[in-house]
Amino acid sequence: MKMIQTTLIACLLLITVAPLAARATDVSPTEARAIAKEAYVYGLPLVMGYKAIHETAAKGESPQHQVPFNQIKNEAPLYTPEDKAIVLPNSDTPYSFAYLDLRAEPVVLSTPEVEPGRYFSVQLINLYVINVAYHGR
Repeated sequence: MKMIQTTLIACLLLITVAPLAARATDVSPTEARAIAKEAYVYGLPLVMGYKAIHETAAKGESPQHQVPFNQIKNEAPLYTPEDKAIVLPNSDTPYSFAYLDLRAEPVVLSTPEVEPGRYFSVQLINLYVINVAYHGR
């Protein structure tokens, strides 16, 4: 896994820095360091998101494997510090999650009626962990 992360970071750095290669003499070491830092900050969420997907959805033999793509996994047991594939904000909250593969077609999600006064939320995020959509109360 470390090799995959290193390769992805190197590719992101190459994509970011490649346009400057023709003018490499115009870039000082300080500027090059700043560009590399920005590329790292930009690429790290993608690498960490891919790692979570790889461990919990794509790699079937992983002990952290939870659910195939486009299926919802409901978790009754509470998470502990030993569960390291995905960082979760609460250890006293049951979670459901899914990785949606939207390359071929859209996926329709529906939620059942939830009785008034009960809290629920559906958060849709991208690999940058930016909220794309949010449903709940």
